[in-house]
Amino acid sequence: MKSNNIRKASGEIKDDPSINAKFGEKIKFSPILIPHKVKNGFYFRPDWNGYGGVLLMIQIARQSTFSNVGSAVIVGPGVAFAAKHVYTEDFNDIETATAKSIAIAVREDVLQLWKITKIAEIPNSDLLILSLELQSDFPENNLFYFSYLNTRYPKLSEQLTVVGFRAFQSKYNIEKNAKDKDSYNSAGKTFVSAGNVTARYPNGRDSAMLPWPCLEVDCNTVGGMSGGPVFDSEGYLIGILCSSIEGGPSYVSLLWPALITKSVGAFSGWPSKILNENVNLLNALNQYWDIPCYIKTRIEKNEHGEEIAIYEVENSTGNAQQCIL
Repeated sequence: MKSNNIRKASGEIKDDPSINAKFGEKIKFSPILIPHKVKNGFYFRPDWNGYGGVLLMIQIARQSTFSNVGSAVIVGPGVAFAAKHVYTEDFNDIETATAKSIAIAVREDVLQLWKITKIAEIPNSDLLILSLELQSDFPENNLFYFSYLNTRYPKLSEQLTVVGFRAFQSKYNIEKNAKDKDSYNSAGKTFVSAGNVTARYPNGRDSAMLPWPCLEVDCNTVGGMSGGPVFDSEGYLIGILCSSIEGGPSYVSLLWPALITKSVGAFSGWPSKILNENVNLLNALNQYWDIPCYIKTRIEKNEHGEEIAIYEVENSTGNAQQCIL
């Protein structure tokens, strides 16, 4: 629903549908290219369905309310990148379970809810790896999208586009549905900001504020967009937004540190166990560039005695899809 350019959507917390899916049911994952055919500038994007569930809003929930603290982007099955600084005030509360973090996508004007099961900090960077577990119904055709990565080094004067979500109000109430499940309602705007690369810092801009690989981009960004995806002209994910000055420029964290850091158990995919957690994330995600199809084969119990669904690859064919915005 749209009112005065503010988009509204709702969604209900549900049990992970992969657990109760029928044996033989399939889940598909497709990388997606998201090129933006825009001139340099700052734009409101009225159609927030165009990202196929790849763009995420990061929410912090406390008791009966939740608030939007930033944006994120899905980069693989049950894996997303976010900005560390958006969690600065909430890490302690999350660790002590006085708050919880969820990720929300929009697909077909319905909120797609993801439980954040693990938050992995990447040393000497503003990057986080988020492990996700679906808490909504399967989408149409059980098809999930994630952003196609590119680790190349953008050129000076090259155009990049930053995308992020800004909520209409600071807090929202968590409501209960007829089955006493949490229900979320959110309203806000998806913003797009395009500009040219004006400086490159492969070893960091400085030793205090931005000591990690980053880019300076001549564009304006606003609160709520932090952690949002940054795309090149072909639609590849180049980095995420880490910092900005009012009116511009904005600074983009490059993805290299998160992709090559090897930390056993730093991430886990969804459905459970479909990613190899014993290698770096780049190698773990490498098998997903060709649209794999996974089929449910059995149920196992994890180390906590909880039932988890096991999905195994059925086939791997095709190429990245493209979403022209």
